[in-house]
This record gives sequence, C-alpha cells and structure tokens, in this order.
Amino acid sequence: MKTKTIRLITLLCALPFSGAALAHTGHDLGSGLLAGLAHPVSGIDHLVAMLLVGLFASRYSKMQKGLPLIAFAVFMAIGAMLALSGIALGGMETMIALSVLTLGLMLQTKTNIYRIGTVLVAVFALFH
Repeated sequence: MKTKTIRLITLLCALPFSGAALAHTGHDLGSGLLAGLAHPVSGIDHLVAMLLVGLFASRYSKMQKGLPLIAFAVFMAIGAMLALSGIALGGMETMIALSVLTLGLMLQTKTNIYRIGTVLVAVFALFH
C-alpha cells in the first residue's frame, strides 16, 4: 500500500475519536504570573503545537529556522494581549484543534511550504 493511502486511512480512522482540544480548562493556579507561565506546558494541545512548530522549523536552513519560532512566540504574546484587553477571538477550541491537525499535516508535505507555513504558524499562535 502506498504511504499516502496509509496516512489517509489512519486520519479517517482517528477522526471519530478526536474530541475537543480541551485547552484552557483545569487550571488550578488561578490567575497571575504563575498561571500564565504554567499555561503553555499544562495542556497537551499546547505541548503538541510547540513540538510541531519546532519540527516544522527544523526542516529548513539555519537562517530560516528562527522565523517560525519567533513568529509563534510573538503572535502567542499578541493573542495574550488581546485576551487581557478583553478582545475575545471566536472559535478558540476549534482553532486550537485545527492548528494541531494542520501543523501535523504540514510536516507530511515534501514540498517547500516555508512562507505559507510560517504565516499559518503565526495565525494559529494567536489562539494558543
């Protein structure tokens, strides 16, 4: 069987079992600096997204590796500032789940998607 066919079958089999990303729940630290620092490492969705962004960046040259990582950090900070300002982005759970799925699929492509991939990393970071 071809690799693409196996990947598609695996994806289709896994879709019925996927639930909500379950981000932003279960934080017992309340609010403040400690909660803010613990948040990215306390949810599997954030850990997977950070891992996938790192793997995506590792595919490119030394000069190119930094931009997706910087874009992720900067746009995640912008998203935090928007939230602190009371500006709510709609569809948070959906976008977080979509970001993890899309970042995973970006790793599967053999073509150079550096520019569009970096833009997607930045957009998805807003929701993390």
